[in-house]
Amino acid sequence: MDRRREPRVAKQQTVILTAVSAPGAAPVRAAMADLSGRGMKLSVRSALPEHSSVRVQSGDCTYFGRVAYCRPAEDGWHVGVEITECFTSSGAARSELISS
Repeated sequence: MDRRREPRVAKQQTVILTAVSAPGAAPVRAAMADLSGRGMKLSVRSALPEHSSVRVQSGDCTYFGRVAYCRPAEDGWHVGVEITECFTSSGAARSELISS
């Protein structure tokens, strides 16, 4: 049963992921699989601790959130990020970001 409160939209794009709760962590490339107003699914090569704080940069959008889950996948790890804040240089609202 799907318990999501908002629909997810497939995104299939490369993003830059930084573990902000790990001082000195280098930004890494990740693949965004989908996005909603409250979360996103990423594919990464290395595991991230659950509940850790992350920043995801995608074009002119910067998302801040926490790792909700990190599960092994065929190509690395699938990471679910719960979005806590979202900023964009154009000032677009969160719902506008998801549909673009």
